[in-house]
This record gives sequence, C-alpha cells and structure tokens, in this order.
Amino acid sequence: MKPYKDIFNEGLYQRPFWVQATPKTNPQRKQVISELYNDIGGQGLMITISEPVYFRDQFIGVAAIDIGLDAMRRVLAVGDCIGESILIDENNKIIAKESWIDINDSTIQLPSGPSEKIFLQEGYYWAFFEIKDQEVRLVHRISAVEFLFSVILNLLPFWGLICTLGIVSILYIKLKASMEQVSKMIHTDPLTGIANRRGFLKLTQKSLVTIHRHGQSWTILMIDIDHFKQVNDRFGHDTGDRILIKVSQILSANIRQTDVVCRWGGEEFAVFLFGVTPEDSINIAEHLRKEVESKVVLKDGKPVTLSIGTSEGKSGKSSGSGLENAFACADQALYQAKTLGRNRVCVFDTTTEMF
Repeated sequence: MKPYKDIFNEGLYQRPFWVQATPKTNPQRKQVISELYNDIGGQGLMITISEPVYFRDQFIGVAAIDIGLDAMRRVLAVGDCIGESILIDENNKIIAKESWIDINDSTIQLPSGPSEKIFLQEGYYWAFFEIKDQEVRLVHRISAVEFLFSVILNLLPFWGLICTLGIVSILYIKLKASMEQVSKMIHTDPLTGIANRRGFLKLTQKSLVTIHRHGQSWTILMIDIDHFKQVNDRFGHDTGDRILIKVSQILSANIRQTDVVCRWGGEEFAVFLFGVTPEDSINIAEHLRKEVESKVVLKDGKPVTLSIGTSEGKSGKSSGSGLENAFACADQALYQAKTLGRNRVCVFDTTTEMF
C-alpha cells in the first residue's frame, strides 16, 4: 500500500476536480461535474463529480467520485428505447452517450427555437430532461423515419386484430345472408314466389299464438284450379306454369298483410284468414274466385275457374280448433265444391259437420 504522502501530493491539488471545487472557482459551493478526460491510470474516458466540503463555513477539502464512460453507457442503454440518449453539461459538452465519443470533438449541436421539452426539428424528434438544474441534461433524439417505422411496427398487431375483426364481420354478414337465402328457399315456392307448405305452416303457427291469446277466430281456405290437368294437356306445361303464377299473384294481391297464402301442392293453394267472421270468409272466398275468373283466360277464350272449400277455426285447444282438423274440414268442403260442379265456394259447418 502506498504511503499517504505519495497519494496526496502537490499534483493532486492541480487536478480539475479539485481546482473547480475550491471557493475561488466555485463560490456558490455547487457540485461540479468535470468534462470528459482520459484517466491517467489507464481506466479510459471518465468524468469526476466533485462536492466541496465545508466545516463551520470553512473549506476543508473535496469529496470526488470518478465515473467511467462505460458505466454511464450501460446506464443509458437500460431499457428498450429507440433513438440515442446523451448526457450533456451546461456548455453542451457531451458527458456520456451510448455510441463512441471523440474526446477532441465532444460538443453536440442542439436545435434552437422551440422551448418545449419534446419537439420535431431537422428530421429528429428531440426530448430534453433536466437531471441537475442548469448543469446536466439528458437529451434523447430519434430519427423521424425511425420513429415512424417504430410506430408502424408496434401498430402491426393492432391492425392485424382490426383486419381479423373485419374479415370475421364480413364472413358473419355473408353467412347470415346465406342462411337467410337458404331459409327463404326452404319456405318459398320456386315457381310462384309465394310460401310453400312448410313456410305456410310456420307463419300460421305464429299467428295462432296471437289468436289463442286473444280468443279470435280464423278460417282456412283450400283452393283448387278447375280442370288444371286438362289445361296442361291442351296448352302445355308453360301455359300451366303461367296460370299458376297469375293465380298466386291474384290471391296475394287480394288478401290482407295479416293473412297468409301458399301453394299447397300442384294446382292447390291454401289461404289462412286472420280474425274474420264466417260471413267475411265466404265473401273473401267469393271475391277471390271472381277475380281469377275475370282476369285469367285461356287461349280459347275460356276463363280459369276455382273451387274453394272453407273451414272456420276457433281459439282454444279443443279438437275442432286444431290446424290439422281445419285443413281436413276445408279439404272436405273443397271436395264438395268439385262434386257440385266446380267454380264455387263451399263451407264446412263445424257444429254439424255438414255443408
């Protein structure tokens, strides 16, 4: 171990850390941070932080600590931050930075103008933070291009999520539209565009819930186009199809929105009349028959006629009010209309089971 006299020699008191901290140089008794210098002991670039020591208001010495540049670089490199961090003194001299420092050219040119702590100038984002008031500042600068690239890179997961949600939404909309289209195809007659038997039963079941709740009456009409097979044989199936379409259009146009019409099968149609009296249902059936007879005419000039059977349904859960029973009774009334010469309306009496 070296004697104290070899350590505390006259040369020591000429070192900057001592001279800058003496009362003559530092009357304010501030902490002093030296500029970068090469350590004579071979420790590389470093700075010295000196604190003047006073006892009973009398200067008695200096407490100093040497900090190597490598240690400061490690501190500046802590964390995951883009750009470069630099420690500077009040004269804009570089104290430490992450990259290599030329001791002969250690002054940094800082942007002038804005007083904000963070601003954009000369293609860089600059951020200033006071470490020691008016003595040491931390300067962080990021290239605008590097900053933009980092923002885009960090937003990629977010945009990926947005794109995924967009794709899922589109697929959901398409799937919903496809399901609605399939449902429509299942419940719609492809030739006439009105409900088929499946769609008719689905719609009438919904109406019956309301009817049973409020004790309302309803009626089923079973409709058959007279001599339709002969029409097909004489004029062809294309003519038969046009007649089916025209009849379905007339039936749809002459019932209310609360009523339901369907192609029951072949040349047969069914109509569900909501909340009507027996007299009203007969009048509606006669009106439908006359509309078709007056508006649908064959090539030979003969009108197309309808045979219609009606059956009244009742609210409640008795056997006579069931939908199947109403269809069976209306079908019997339709058969009676055909037996009596066609082109007429027959009513099934649910009380006496007579026409």
